[in-house]
Amino acid sequence: TMTPTVTTSVTPTVTPTQSEPVAANGAIYSSSWSNETRQLNSIGGYGWAFTDNTDNVTGVATNGETLQTIVTCSWDGTLRKLNYVGEEVWSVYVGGLLSSVAIDADGNVYTGSNSNLVYKYNTDGIHVWTFAGHSGNVNSVAVDVDGNVYSASVDNTVRKIGPNGNQIWSFSDSQMKDFD
Repeated sequence: TMTPTVTTSVTPTVTPTQSEPVAANGAIYSSSWSNETRQLNSIGGYGWAFTDNTDNVTGVATNGETLQTIVTCSWDGTLRKLNYVGEEVWSVYVGGLLSSVAIDADGNVYTGSNSNLVYKYNTDGIHVWTFAGHSGNVNSVAVDVDGNVYSASVDNTVRKIGPNGNQIWSFSDSQMKDFD
C-alpha cells in the first residue's frame, strides 16, 4: 500500500475587493481575444457585448453592485469604464499593452502594462498617479479594502503600493515564473 504524500505551503494571498467579474445580481463579465467585453446573466444566457476595442481585451472588473460599473483594459492601450447595460461612460488611452484592471470601493481604477508601469485613474477617468517601480511587464493588479494596490510583474516581484502611489513593500522571489 502506498501512502499519499500531502504537501502544503503557505502562500501570501491578496483578496481583491470590488474587482470580481461577478455582480450582486449574478451577472458575469468576461474579456476576450475577439476584442469584446461580454456580459452573461446569472443563468448563463447572453446579456450584451461591448465591441469598440481594436485589440484583445485582457482584463475586466466590476464594483460588484447590482447597477454595476464595469472597467476593462486592452492591448490597444485603452482603459474603459462601462455602465451596467454595456454603454461606454469614458475611455482613456494609457498606451502600451494593458494586462490587468481593478476597481476599488470608491470607483478608482488601476491597470498594469507592458511598459512596466501601474496607473491609477479616478472614477471620472482622470489620471491620478503612475507607479514606476517595476523593471518588467506588470501582469496583474489587485486592490484591497484600504485602497492599497498589489502589482505582480515578470521581474519576479510583487509590490504593495499605497493609495498615494508610493511603494510600501516589495517581495522578490527568483522561483517566480518569468514570462519575459
